[in-house]
Amino acid sequence: SASEIVLDNEFVGLVRIRRETIKPPEPAEVEPDVVEIKSPWSGSFDLSIAGKRGNTQEQNVFTELKARRETERTIDTYRTTYERNLQETGSGKSKTTNTTDRRVTGEARREWFLKESKWRPFIQGSFDDDKFKAYKRRYRIAAGVAYPWIENDEERFIGRVGLAGVKDQSGDDTDWGPEALLGLEYFLNIDEAQSISASTDLYPGLQDGDGYQRTSALEDN
Repeated sequence: SASEIVLDNEFVGLVRIRRETIKPPEPAEVEPDVVEIKSPWSGSFDLSIAGKRGNTQEQNVFTELKARRETERTIDTYRTTYERNLQETGSGKSKTTNTTDRRVTGEARREWFLKESKWRPFIQGSFDDDKFKAYKRRYRIAAGVAYPWIENDEERFIGRVGLAGVKDQSGDDTDWGPEALLGLEYFLNIDEAQSISASTDLYPGLQDGDGYQRTSALEDN
């Protein structure tokens, strides 16, 4: 009936149960799935200021900005640095200030993932503006392929090979010169607060008497 349920059993007879005493089972608590949203961007910014006082005073400033963006199709990396060293001698009216080092560098690279291959084509460009070098400014454009021997969230070991064009600018404009590109990059994430990275790029000249150029970096972040 609306108020009770009656069970007729041959051993115990009639059993009457009031409906108000029957409660449906409570649904089990289900923890919601935690969705971790991972930003495609990562990077770091460093600022260092150092100096000393005495007969000669020095002031050193160094800044570096690095950024990396990885999507399902591409990897973009950016790096720029600024470094300046000042030296002051004398005092009062005889005080002189000299810039002993002033350099600005920048580099950008894009790599494309291929669906059925671990090889990745890339293109990159860089500039080096150094007041105290013979070339004053150096521009470089390169393209080639990269191959990751190791690549996961904790460790990367990547090799690159390609061709490049370089232009050194001093007083008069100069032509672009051809180069080869051989590069290695290693990154190890030790924990959430520390990582190490090392890279080296070798640019052998493709014309007689060009020699080679090399850029290397070792960082503990």
